[in-house]
Amino acid sequence: MIKLEKPVIKLNSLEKTVVHIPTEESATELMRVFECGGWVRIRTRTSPTQCGVFYEGICFGAGINFNEENGRFGHAPKEIYITKGWNVISKKDFYAQQPEATPDKRVEINAYFDSLEK
Repeated sequence: MIKLEKPVIKLNSLEKTVVHIPTEESATELMRVFECGGWVRIRTRTSPTQCGVFYEGICFGAGINFNEENGRFGHAPKEIYITKGWNVISKKDFYAQQPEATPDKRVEINAYFDSLEK
């Protein structure tokens, strides 16, 4: 079996912006992209793929930046972010603002993580 190398991408932090995720499958893909972008969970600093959180109405922060090289992310129900006046965007809109998270690169990222599960 050929061992795939973990892809590395640069992600842009989006100020006061969260990504609304409608399905668990979408959340899994987004966490994989976050991990390849070097982002970590805001409170625990654990890797995104260890997050394992999904519920209806969840939104993930789009790279909360603390003047660090890589962003961090958190999550909360969409209503909380709306109340705070944050921008709520789709996963498609998030990727449109991430030049290195191309469709081909996301296929490569998913193939890498899928290979770890075998």
